[in-house]
Amino acid sequence: MQDFRMETFLTVCEELNYTRAAHKLGLTQPAVSQHIHFLEESYGTHLFTIQGRKLYLTEAGKLLHASAQTMKNDESHLRRRLRNAQQPKKEYHFGATLTVAEYILPEKITKILSDDKGCRMKITVQNTRELLRQIDTGVIDFAVVEGSFPKEEYDFLPYSKEPYIAVCAADFPLPKCPCVLEDLLPYTLITREKGSGSRDILESILAQQNLRLADFARVVEYGSIGAIKRLTASGCGITFLYKKAAEHELRSRKLKEIKLQEFHLLHGLNFVFRKDTIFREEYAQLYSLLK
Repeated sequence: MQDFRMETFLTVCEELNYTRAAHKLGLTQPAVSQHIHFLEESYGTHLFTIQGRKLYLTEAGKLLHASAQTMKNDESHLRRRLRNAQQPKKEYHFGATLTVAEYILPEKITKILSDDKGCRMKITVQNTRELLRQIDTGVIDFAVVEGSFPKEEYDFLPYSKEPYIAVCAADFPLPKCPCVLEDLLPYTLITREKGSGSRDILESILAQQNLRLADFARVVEYGSIGAIKRLTASGCGITFLYKKAAEHELRSRKLKEIKLQEFHLLHGLNFVFRKDTIFREEYAQLYSLLK
């Protein structure tokens, strides 16, 4: 069982403010300070430093923070394992980003459910940023994500590489084909919300060419891939997504791929979990089932 003072430490790391951490934990500020002081005494090092009026983690604090988050995730997984130890049914708690959950995983999950009639699943669909937070807090054990993540904090196994393309309506008036990325700036861009993996990829591509989302004539954010495809197919603008997510619309010619010069991107999807977890071997077995 994780020490209650470690919970205090994690909350201070999250808030970087003793007063807010105390309020969140329902403790007094002196009690929070006492918990942190106990940990610093135990480990023989300072965990936080104050610069001006701001609180920062020291290098030792960063190391403890990463380890504590892994331990919290492991404990949550262990609790579920112990709770289910008396019955043979397997239980999977994991997450996936929207594109992965809707267009890539269903076939794999169908096979697992067919092969193991007694297994249970709880699958969370969120953007990459939220899934990482849920891994940190132990809500889920691992996630299959398309977005970027800090590799110093998370371990990962490559899941697949998927083509990432630009699309528009079949009769959308493009200036020429093939065109370059700058030729698309006069149009409306329909994109996912901030924090989603597919949007992170697009922003990264644009940054490499000194461009931003704001350089498009208009930007429309929508948290639904299906809605984005329908708006695009009706001629409202253009969008960027994984080819797998648009296979049906491309075959039925509701959408067409915009052929861009020097734009041939295969983006990797990753199976992500906390670094140094004691359940790595078990997660690797689950990875094999989902792969």
